[in-house]
Amino acid sequence: MPIGTIVSSFLNSDQFKRAVRVTGDWDDQSEWNPCDGRLAGNSEYKKLSDRVNVPDLRGVFLRCVNTIDPSNQTHIPDGQKNDEEPAFGVLQKDAFQIHAHAYTGRHLEADGGGGFNGSGFDSNSNHNGAWEGGYTSSNSGQSKFETRPKNLSVFYYIKIN
Repeated sequence: MPIGTIVSSFLNSDQFKRAVRVTGDWDDQSEWNPCDGRLAGNSEYKKLSDRVNVPDLRGVFLRCVNTIDPSNQTHIPDGQKNDEEPAFGVLQKDAFQIHAHAYTGRHLEADGGGGFNGSGFDSNSNHNGAWEGGYTSSNSGQSKFETRPKNLSVFYYIKIN
C-alpha cells in the first residue's frame, strides 16, 4: 500500500499493532500510525505530504474531494458535489441545510361572532380578527445532540512509512 493510505479497522490500537508487527509505542518510524493528529516526525508521509501531523479523524466522516485528477474533470451528480469545495485536508464543520417551515394558523368563528371554547381553538372575535397564536413543536424519537446519518464506529490508521 502507498504512503498516506488510510484504512478503517475493527482492530483497536493494541490489536492493530500486533497485526502489523509494531512493537512498543507508535512513533514516526512505525509503518502505520493511528489517525489521531499525532506528529508525523521524520516519516515518509511527512516528506511526501509536507504535513507535520497525521490526520485527526476521530469523530468525523471522510468525504472525497470534488476533483481527484485535474486532467479528468468528470461531472459530479447533483446532490453529491460539495458546493463549498473546501481545501484538501481541512475540517468542514457541521451544518444544517438552509430550509424553512411554514405554518398556517386559523381562528374559527362561532355563529354570530360570539366566540366559543374548544380544545386548541380560539375565536377571531376574541382577537379582533387578528391571529395572535403561535405554534411550537419539539423533537422526539431519534433526537440527539448532533445531526448524523446512521453510522458504525471504526478505528482509522494511516500508512506513514
